[in-house]
Amino acid sequence: MTQRQSPAIPLSPPAGVSPPTESNVSVEPQLIAVAADQDLRAVLEQAPSGSTIEISAEYRPQKTHLVNATAGIRIEGKRLTIKAAPGTRPRWVIAYDEKDFGASDWTLLTLVGSQLELEGIQFEMNADGSNTQIMSMLSLQSSQVILRRCGFSQSSSQAAGEPPRRDGDPIVWVAHLDSGIALGGQASASKITAQECFFGGGQGGFYLDGPAK
Repeated sequence: MTQRQSPAIPLSPPAGVSPPTESNVSVEPQLIAVAADQDLRAVLEQAPSGSTIEISAEYRPQKTHLVNATAGIRIEGKRLTIKAAPGTRPRWVIAYDEKDFGASDWTLLTLVGSQLELEGIQFEMNADGSNTQIMSMLSLQSSQVILRRCGFSQSSSQAAGEPPRRDGDPIVWVAHLDSGIALGGQASASKITAQECFFGGGQGGFYLDGPAK
């Protein structure tokens, strides 16, 4: 005698608990440790806003940049803390390469509508041969950054055969601050706050465009 089986009945969630949906599942901030062999660009793109990122090695984002994209890293609409792992002094490095035609710009870190805290990181830029290419370590567009115990080092030399540049006309900057228009029409100023930081070498300091400080 063959028995008929009743169709399976899906279990209902407990009373008062809604089943997860795409609209009500939130991504919580995380503490993320980045290893030396990881792609820092990919980690920062995927990190939820509010996360803390710990780094401990040397990172050269230009090695993995996309065609017609920045040689550095671009962060949009996020609030992140990026800091050195305990007992380390990580380096974030960019070096101009005249043979790299796929880079749209040579900015180490570009922020758009973001808030970052950077702590214990050494930023280094080698601008050798970039006599006509503007470079900067940081570019802020309607963003705010707090720097704690960070170091900024620039090195550059004039390429052979290049005409001398005019004094007071630098193309290598620590930071370029720009401002945009927020919702409601008011200007959204960019701001950098530095605490116990070292700035050494190079041509330019901070380039301000609009109500930035």
